[in-house]
Amino acid sequence: MSYHEGRRKGIMTDGTTQRKRRIPREIRDIPFSSNAMRFSGWQWLIVLIVVVLCMSLIPVVWERAEKFEPGPDYRVPFELGYDYWMYDRLCRSYKDKNVIPLIGDSVIWGHYVASEQTLSQYLNRLSDDSNTYVNAAIDGSHQVALAGLIKYYGKNLTGKKVILHCNPLWLTNKKRDMRSKKEQQFNHPDLVPQFLPRISCYRKDDTDRLGIVIKRVMPFAAWVNHLRIAYFDSLDIYTWSQEHPDRPLWSAVTFTLPSHSNIPPETDPIPWTQTDKYGMQGPPWVEIDESLQWSFFEQAIETLESRGNKVFVLVGPYNRHMLKETSATVYDQLMLDIGARLKEKNIPYFLPSPLPSEKYADSSHPLSEGYEMLAGEILKNDAFLDFVGESKEILP
Repeated sequence: MSYHEGRRKGIMTDGTTQRKRRIPREIRDIPFSSNAMRFSGWQWLIVLIVVVLCMSLIPVVWERAEKFEPGPDYRVPFELGYDYWMYDRLCRSYKDKNVIPLIGDSVIWGHYVASEQTLSQYLNRLSDDSNTYVNAAIDGSHQVALAGLIKYYGKNLTGKKVILHCNPLWLTNKKRDMRSKKEQQFNHPDLVPQFLPRISCYRKDDTDRLGIVIKRVMPFAAWVNHLRIAYFDSLDIYTWSQEHPDRPLWSAVTFTLPSHSNIPPETDPIPWTQTDKYGMQGPPWVEIDESLQWSFFEQAIETLESRGNKVFVLVGPYNRHMLKETSATVYDQLMLDIGARLKEKNIPYFLPSPLPSEKYADSSHPLSEGYEMLAGEILKNDAFLDFVGESKEILP
């Protein structure tokens, strides 16, 4: 007699002695399944509520344990450049402060200079007003990524004056403009559109794309990514454990973030004219009406303005000294087109003249003296003076 047949008849067979014994009716009437715990609908609802509460509260509680007090000299440490949960936290810290954030790529971040030599720091030192300029740039954030950064992680920048940087570097050719049909690697893929519009050079499985979208809308998922970047060398737990077999996981979580003060340059600050890395270049350039990067730059402006921000655009200054004559002519026309488009949209902007050649480290990054000169020019620009809304005295 099988087990199930015996159970239906109220008889249980001992598998060892084959003896039969009567099963009480109250036990027979219990539906047989497995030894696992079975939850009712209400119990599952309670489990769901507990899980959601934990996922919502853990990032909040974590912020109380992990000290983060960015001052006017703060810039995102290079190691945290892909930690967008921290960027959201940075923007929240500016919410109730009288600051003017400078948002852009490595030109604003200051790839070739120390943290105290960035454009925001020179603006603070050379101006005498009630505003404080802060570095809210992310190294390597092209215009498409910049639009995503502002849209998903800059939601707390509201009702502020914002300086948005436009780097012409991203318009030099179709590859940098991300319109190549061939797959290519680029910075900050998690910030670009995952489904619509479809970017032809961006190839990723739909499952991975969905995971990226979830991180954007779930702080808990973004916080998990923060742990990985800030404490586990940007590795997953398994890989980190393999590389550190003698360390327990909790030993890595120190609640101490990478230092943001006295950050040295990421690359040696040498003028481009004193190295053999660069020669004269002749990029073909991309017209703004055809440019993917430019269309997303306009989206970034629209997103900031929709949140009550007043936007000022700084264009360049690109290292025109590096361009061959034909390419320089196309570049000049492109700058005129950008100025005309911004004027048409009533966006205040400044298109400074190129800095002296020796003040550049490469095609778009100034050196320390270049940032100081640029800050001085910005503070004398009429459109910028109208933007800040008060007269300025330039310090000697």
